[in-house]
Amino acid sequence: MVSDLGTALMLRKLTAIYFATATIALVLTATSEGGSLYAASASESASTLLSAATVYGMYAGAILFLYGTPVSLALDAATWRLKRRRPAMPDGAADRYGRDALYIALHGVLGALPGWTFGSQWFALYGMLAAVLYGLAERWTRRRLARGRGIKCIWLTPVLLYAGLLLVLLALD
Repeated sequence: MVSDLGTALMLRKLTAIYFATATIALVLTATSEGGSLYAASASESASTLLSAATVYGMYAGAILFLYGTPVSLALDAATWRLKRRRPAMPDGAADRYGRDALYIALHGVLGALPGWTFGSQWFALYGMLAAVLYGLAERWTRRRLARGRGIKCIWLTPVLLYAGLLLVLLALD
């Protein structure tokens, strides 16, 4: 269990960056023309999947680290202030889930903002998807750490997604 607030914050953000980067790289690789699903053989598909995911992951990871993390920190500060100013509701769970949904939705809107700025629908769509994944992973990590649970399942989820897709590709050959 993480006791220091700064360490917990850094762990949440790094876990969210990893989860969103690995997952969006897999989505980009699987859906791009010439990607792993379009290859001639299974071994070529597996090779293409891993190499293209590495390239997409480097770009997505850098963007998430340089743009996504400051935006997420600003949203954390805004939701913390919102929580402090609003009176407590009788059902605290409903208020918490509503705040989390707003937090994730704002991540999506701000993730699509660069794509809208540059006039690219696809860039906006993938940016929004990456930002929503980031927000979901960050809140998932926050909940698990607050309950004293480990976060290995969050770190293993993208690995299992890759392994599943590789097994499907190999089975199709």
